[in-house]
Amino acid sequence: MSSDLIAIVVAGGRARGAWSRWGALSLARDLLQGEAAFVAYLGTLQPIDPIELVRWMCGLVVVDHDARTLGLWREARGLWRSALRALIELRWPGWRVVPLDDLRALPGAAPRPVEPARVEDVIAAQARAWAEVCADRSYDAWIAEAGEASVREAMEATTHALWVAVRAGDAIRHDLWCDDGEVAGAALTIGRAGIDAVLATRPAGTLPLAWDGLLRAAAVIDVAARVLTLWQDDPPYADLIGALERAWPGWRIERSLDLPAHLAALGLDPTRSWGPDTQRDLDAAFARTLGERETGAALLARVIPAITRPGERVTITDPGSSLGPAEQPADALAVAFARWCAARTPSEAQRIEWPPPRVP
Repeated sequence: MSSDLIAIVVAGGRARGAWSRWGALSLARDLLQGEAAFVAYLGTLQPIDPIELVRWMCGLVVVDHDARTLGLWREARGLWRSALRALIELRWPGWRVVPLDDLRALPGAAPRPVEPARVEDVIAAQARAWAEVCADRSYDAWIAEAGEASVREAMEATTHALWVAVRAGDAIRHDLWCDDGEVAGAALTIGRAGIDAVLATRPAGTLPLAWDGLLRAAAVIDVAARVLTLWQDDPPYADLIGALERAWPGWRIERSLDLPAHLAALGLDPTRSWGPDTQRDLDAAFARTLGERETGAALLARVIPAITRPGERVTITDPGSSLGPAEQPADALAVAFARWCAARTPSEAQRIEWPPPRVP
């Protein structure tokens, strides 16, 4: 059970590291206490020298006082990442908040290499769900009524979580892919020719994208500019960027800060990714963030009943976790979160219905 937090503080051109065994559990909540409280909290953590980004870490934060930049790694998923970033910027006025999607330049970084995908494997992954549909003759009438592309999108809804958009001049081809493996976006390592090979096996999509609760990664492939822009909902501690650079020689690899920015870059409404469960998921994430701070002792207390026998007596000693910064009133954050949602929530007519409805 890993919940390690590693913090890097940069000041006066020098970097120092700190570590907490349980700090990643409440990283978002602690950051929302504001700059002064969070920096003071980091001062209570165990110093580490040299700084090493261990592979089992669950959270990473870089507080760069020189550049007034706050870098976060694996701090949220989906649209909550965009909402949380906006809330942190509110609590850290004058700071720029950025995701640490590429860890290679940080002290002690040693990301795991990503093996390049094989075109035949990627094609097979795309075809798997559709092959099962074709083998079930009960879908024949639906396919005849709605068309292959619409039915295919509906049946691939839960397995295809990589949105690929290929821009060639004024035309944009949208497609949803199955992205097998632990690294979201790894299928893109088949390179430019591989993209065309996969698209040649698939009908053109009828919907521009799925809702945020499905997507794990998205890419815009701009053929004329030779730029691949990548968005990931939960950046992995692995060298995907390096793998893409090797697979796309002569291309520039860029990263989107969040899904709304990715959509806006394509000329799509940033609210277009809101699905039927988006608001509920955002509310739940916000409630967890403002809830009771997670500590090592609290986590162990929940685990103990599952690993002890009736009648056993267990004493829990908090294993070196900090209690974090002092509590701040949550009212202002609740108001700010409500305003963020109100400014970005689409009308019911704009909401994505996913998967597409089946024609009777």
